[in-house]
This record gives sequence, structure tokens and C-alpha cells, in this order.
Amino acid sequence: MMLVRLGSSLMGSKTPARASIKSRQFVSSSNADEDVVRHDDTSNTTVSKMVHQVTWRAADGDVSFPVHDGELLRTATLRRGLVSPHNGNARLINCRGLGTCGTCAVEVASSSAEGAVEPKERTKVESLRLSLPPHGGPSQSPHLRLACQIQVKGDLIVTKRTGFWGQYEQQAERSPMKTYFGELEFVMDRKSPTDTIEDENL
Repeated sequence: MMLVRLGSSLMGSKTPARASIKSRQFVSSSNADEDVVRHDDTSNTTVSKMVHQVTWRAADGDVSFPVHDGELLRTATLRRGLVSPHNGNARLINCRGLGTCGTCAVEVASSSAEGAVEPKERTKVESLRLSLPPHGGPSQSPHLRLACQIQVKGDLIVTKRTGFWGQYEQQAERSPMKTYFGELEFVMDRKSPTDTIEDENL
């Protein structure tokens, strides 16, 4: 009788779907652009996740970190806590992802195949902002993009230039990550995968 009651109790229990998601442990890999498997302890199933490698080039030394497929570059850098896409006081004074301030401008190059970011070409928001001072000069790199507007879809090499808007030619030193408003820093991000908050440390 005891076994029957115990068995029916277990069969009648249900695990909330959200609890199932939170139980997954993300296993990071040093090899970029490969499927990484997460294991769900509650249902004994696995879920594949694509991870890419971002190399941030800086005057005081490069840093590399893994990024979820589809994450906005600005969101990824801030959540990893290694570097900020904003220089100096721009870490506080920026548009939080609207694409209107231009302070997260970075040069982006693919270290693998084409299609390392989406969209491949500048959006209308990017084109407008990067055509305005202090950007928009004749020497502007064609690879200049706004980190808040592009999703990582492959291995990337990112270079940040000096200046409040990253508008000068010299390579900037790494700006320590600092967020002033917690999750409000990402309020405009509607593109990054929803479970990156749980896996932000990969």
C-alpha cells in the first residue's frame, strides 16, 4: 500500500516549465561556432545552443569571451562583465540601446565567414546616427557599427576607438564594465535570447 501511494504521488507531481529551464546548466566551450549541449536534469533531455567567440581588441590587451547566438553585442559585453562598449563617462550617459547616442560605436570584423552579425548592413538607425558628428567623416571605417543594434551570429573581432563616442583613430584601452541601472540597461533589447540572463557567465 505504501508503494502504491508513493508511486501515485510521484506520477501526479508536475514540474513547472520555468523551473525546468532554470535547472539547465550551460557548458561553455573554447571552440567557437559549435553546438554546445545543455542538460536538463528534470526531464533528462538536452538542448543545443550555438556559441560564438568575440575577441575585443584594446590598447592594453585583448580579451575574448563566448557569446550566445543572436545576442546583441552591447548586451553580451555588459552581461559578461569584462569590458564596456562605452568609453569613460559614456557608460552612464548613453541611450541604453536606442541607437541614438552613437557612444557604442565599434569596428566589427568577422574572424570566420560572412554573416557574423545581423543585420549584415547598417540599419536605418545606424546609418543616420553614424552619418552625424562626431561620426560621419570621410575617414570613417565601413566596418563601424553600433553595438546595440547588431546581433552576434559568428566569431567576431571588435575594436573600440578612443573618444567619448569612440570617434578617434587610436585604439582605446578596455573600459571597465559598469552598469548604473541594473536590468534597465537592457530595457531596449528585444532581440537577445531570453535565457541569456541565466547563462550570462557561460
